[in-house]
Amino acid sequence: MELNVPIVPVYISGTFKALPSGSIFPKPVKVGVSFGNPITMEPYQQMKQTEKPYYVYKEVTEELRRRILALKSEIF
Repeated sequence: MELNVPIVPVYISGTFKALPSGSIFPKPVKVGVSFGNPITMEPYQQMKQTEKPYYVYKEVTEELRRRILALKSEIF
């Protein structure tokens, strides 16, 4: 947010099957990667002028979390 660059949400699926806990070598399985729309920082830059930084960062984090969960639901 400090650099005013967008954050791109990404969800990666299938990695646990590719390399389960305790495995040394990965298995040949399909791994999927989904990219979401970027989250622009302009609204949060404006919020930062009236809100404490902690709450603004928390809001950015929650928005990122919501978008990643949405990507997950699109895959399954």
